[in-house]
Amino acid sequence: MNKRFFALLMFLCIAFVAVSQEPELYRNVESDMAIPKTGPNRRHFNHLFLTYGFITGNPENIGAKIIHGKSGLFSIGDRYKLKFNNTFSMGADLYYQISTYHISQHDGKLVPDNIIHKKEKLKFHSLVLDIYQRVNVGRRGNHIGNYFDIGAFGGWNMGLRHITKDVTSDDITIYTERKGMKYREPLTYGVLARIGFNRFAINATYRLSDCFKENAQLPELPRVQIGLELGIF
Repeated sequence: MNKRFFALLMFLCIAFVAVSQEPELYRNVESDMAIPKTGPNRRHFNHLFLTYGFITGNPENIGAKIIHGKSGLFSIGDRYKLKFNNTFSMGADLYYQISTYHISQHDGKLVPDNIIHKKEKLKFHSLVLDIYQRVNVGRRGNHIGNYFDIGAFGGWNMGLRHITKDVTSDDITIYTERKGMKYREPLTYGVLARIGFNRFAINATYRLSDCFKENAQLPELPRVQIGLELGIF
């Protein structure tokens, strides 16, 4: 009798422990099988990116001619992507950008004035927000994969620096830097396109806004920028 009672008691204890553990086991399996909502090819994804590129295209006239190959841009920012399905996504970027225009020194130069220097450049510092629509191409697993973006951007030209270099007749080098020029247009906006291959992308932007205020009566600088992006994730 005692043995049977003891065996029954042990069975009930084991059964109680097993039953009490069942919800926890179920929850753990359910948690392990749940698909994450964040990741390169998930519902939400957020990452840093860097861009280095060149400014190209024709100026409004020869008075705003730049040195191609030296004029360029650098930006660092944060990108958010919202996935709708396997084909379509959309998102937004917020980034800080420096656009440097190396001004060609020649007769007929007008930007920002007609004074000839040894070297001269204009550096625009901008805070920019863009919105894009993405079309994903091909299979990619939990990777960014291949894609094509189109969108628009708008931002604030926070500052402009005018930097010059001159050499005097007695071989003395003089550098000057000016800030707070009144001819700077504070707003920038335009359209963009981007082709991406996982971490890397080639982008192109076309600026619809002007660099200079209308009352400055300065010819417009080239509007096209082409860059190489690196996603950090």
